[in-house]
Amino acid sequence: MKKLFTKFFKGEKQLSINDLILVLVILGIVAIVAVPNMISHINKSGIQAEEAELHEVLAAVAAAQYEGKGMVIEYKDRQIIADSEAELNDPARYITKDTIYKYSITWDCEVTQGALVEPD
Repeated sequence: MKKLFTKFFKGEKQLSINDLILVLVILGIVAIVAVPNMISHINKSGIQAEEAELHEVLAAVAAAQYEGKGMVIEYKDRQIIADSEAELNDPARYITKDTIYKYSITWDCEVTQGALVEPD
């Protein structure tokens, strides 16, 4: 490695094939270590996003239950579209953005998270 750096400082402007192979080996080792870590972080972020959305829906259902005096509008395995003009007992009134999962919500506030919403 020292030889590689000293070539540039001594005026040599060409790299040998050995120098290029060494660089490729080092890049390969870095890729072997970095790629699994990146995949792990991507998977964790997806799970965290799912949990965050479920938490927001649960908070919206609690707010709708309070405002609706104990009853909420039912959802049967469908996406919740954010709507600030919705009825007071509709959880859609209290979420900030459309959900990416489908939800089933009963009138007595049982919430079940379903499958991902298919993009249009």
